[in-house]
Amino acid sequence: MRKSLTRNRHFRDRAISPSSDIPRITRRDALKWGCALLLPGCQGLFTNDKATIEEEVKSQLLKPIPKMRDGIRLDVFRVDRPVGDPRIGNSMWKAISQGGSLDPATIRSLDENGFRFGTVPANPPIALQSLILANSSKSKSSSAGERTLHESFAFPTGEHAILDIMQLPEGLEVVIPGPEGNRPLTLHSARAILRVLAEKIEDGWARLEIVPEIHHGEVLTRPVAGEREWLMGHCQAVEPLYQLKFHVELNRGEMAVIGLKDHDKTPIGRWFFRNQIEAALERVMMIRLADVFAVQAESTS
Repeated sequence: MRKSLTRNRHFRDRAISPSSDIPRITRRDALKWGCALLLPGCQGLFTNDKATIEEEVKSQLLKPIPKMRDGIRLDVFRVDRPVGDPRIGNSMWKAISQGGSLDPATIRSLDENGFRFGTVPANPPIALQSLILANSSKSKSSSAGERTLHESFAFPTGEHAILDIMQLPEGLEVVIPGPEGNRPLTLHSARAILRVLAEKIEDGWARLEIVPEIHHGEVLTRPVAGEREWLMGHCQAVEPLYQLKFHVELNRGEMAVIGLKDHDKTPIGRWFFRNQIEAALERVMMIRLADVFAVQAESTS
């Protein structure tokens, strides 16, 4: 009996004792082999190949969040009425905040050159609403003497829109003022233009820089001023009237109104707002800040 108990204890001790013939499995080995069998993506975590590890890390990183860029949308209304029409005369301008936030020197320069400027709140007066909502179905070549043309522009903040204001008579002789004095020109294929640069100030607000220009001559390859450097582009010769440049800040829905202040000091205002080709039409420009919005920039990756 004693001999039998001794034999059983001997077998029990052998069963629970490690043997040199059986490899010992650690917790780390079990985890490693389990990942290798069940999760192939874990294999790179136990390799000594640096390139493989870096590739695994890159593949599991989150994609970068796309950058957002602000955009500007403008509604532009060209209101044409016969010369002397009271709807675009003093009664309309009395309902407008003339001068807006412009400094006195800029207001005086615009006035002396035949430009009239003002701002309108998001809820415009009835007189302006009737002009904006007037029938705009007539074509641009119509000579009926009364029309309202609407156009929308959308572009990234910091860029500009070219507003075609008026076609000028062929062979018109003008005197272009500049920092080096007045310069006479005979214009061919000429147009009066407003260049409008728009930049976001904050949510719902934008700053407009407005520069009157005369574009004339043949369309040729010419140097054009870019954002940071001169570029080559196909365009007409450009005569910017920097002495008439002005800025205005608008909230969403507000409008800038630009028109003619007719007098005999200079014909510049008439070049932009008095149509000398289609009968006797006068034009008022209304530029409304329709929206300031965010757009997703294109990925560079």
